[in-house]
Amino acid sequence: MFFRKSKSSGSQETLVDERAEPITMHFSNSSPTNTVVSRRSKPYMTISTTDSRTEVTHSPSKELLVLIKYKTFEAGTVQFSRFYQGKSLVMSEWLKKEKCKAWKRWVFETDVGYLAWRTDPQHPLVLCRAEDMHHPIIRVKERLPVYPARSSETFLEMAIQQGHGLETIPEIILASYCIVEQLRAEKASLSKGLFKGGKDSQFLAAHAIGFGGM
Repeated sequence: MFFRKSKSSGSQETLVDERAEPITMHFSNSSPTNTVVSRRSKPYMTISTTDSRTEVTHSPSKELLVLIKYKTFEAGTVQFSRFYQGKSLVMSEWLKKEKCKAWKRWVFETDVGYLAWRTDPQHPLVLCRAEDMHHPIIRVKERLPVYPARSSETFLEMAIQQGHGLETIPEIILASYCIVEQLRAEKASLSKGLFKGGKDSQFLAAHAIGFGGM
């Protein structure tokens, strides 16, 4: 079947052509927190992270679209200049982690409905509509570089299925993905005991608390 029904935020059903070529965004490296995201071979969004904040900017205009703040021993926040009335949102309330039988997922509300990142055996992460977790509408892939001289490096690629309105909320997609991957990386580092004692351990533990223990 090539066409599938999909519900938008207003519960209106639309037919999605699954044969349509996905919109592809390329990351300049394997880091979702410090990277340049390109579309149609041109810089589109820039994601930059320091110790306590992540910024997502529109590369051509340098406009700040998203500000993510990580706070010690309290909830981190995320603020979108074009969405959610520009208000500062508590991160753990906006992006909610839920455990299902088959996977972990992180749910958030957007203008195009409730979406959810989830774990996947074949991809680093996939994005689905929260009410339809079996049909990914975004797949994150790892790819090898074009030039053999850089064959030791891997890059990220985000394939976005058309017909869901996702092209209208690119900074929400990128910010939510960035947050989820950072949480997963920090949890993995703590679990492996890579940071034992000292400020690094305290900082990462504080972030886990600040994100609502995700």
